[in-house]
Amino acid sequence: MAGKGHESFEAQGKRYDQAEDRPALIAQIFQDMGRNNPAACVFVKQAGDRITVYYKCVEMGLNDPIKVREVERQAKDYLDDALRILKKEYKSRSHHVLELTEKKELRDAAVEKVSLNLRYYYTCWRVFEIE
Repeated sequence: MAGKGHESFEAQGKRYDQAEDRPALIAQIFQDMGRNNPAACVFVKQAGDRITVYYKCVEMGLNDPIKVREVERQAKDYLDDALRILKKEYKSRSHHVLELTEKKELRDAAVEKVSLNLRYYYTCWRVFEIE
């Protein structure tokens, strides 16, 4: 984790604390996660009480089914770790528990060939309702 800061200030006589602004806090936590692999990342998009967590990477040789299964496993592990960190950091920063319910029917993945030398983008996502 890069930093654990969140913003808190007073503007126009009103107090703003990012820990009380759920979408801003979730976005900040994902931003603080950073990357430990330059060819892969996890990011989030939010719409109301729904968040979509994405894993995106660049891989070679995804025309091989064994390699695809390996990347799928890696993506699942990466997303599970990101969600575990999200819940832990959310609780430590806001002092509230982040309850997420996965919409499994909206889970999906896509493979896109981006060059002639067997380079592919692999993207998968999972959708959650915030309780």
